[in-house]
Amino acid sequence: SEIARLGGPLRHLIERITGMATVIGTDIHDQDTPSAIMKKICSAFLVLADLTDDNLNTCIEAGMALAAGTNVELIARGRMRSPPFMLRSLQMATFEDEVERIATLHRILRPYRRRVINAEL
Repeated sequence: SEIARLGGPLRHLIERITGMATVIGTDIHDQDTPSAIMKKICSAFLVLADLTDDNLNTCIEAGMALAAGTNVELIARGRMRSPPFMLRSLQMATFEDEVERIATLHRILRPYRRRVINAEL
């Protein structure tokens, strides 16, 4: 899954909730970084975009994912508000503090959980 603007302990939390490896834009060090980011977004199963600071790059990445038919989830700190116009078909989950952020991530990511099947059982 592509995680826009999230890292550190949240990366580990997201991987535990979903059972999927994450890729954060800052992890990509290709010579043509924009193209590499676009490829990762378009091939992702899920893009989680944190629109807390209305970062233009995050909005563009979420729009790319939406256009590519990727699952997209939006989150933001603060009061409920409308996402940018081209992302308004999506719901944006909001949170006020770190505890609520963890609960919000768990609620929106749990349906995407992947299970590893043990063939020996």
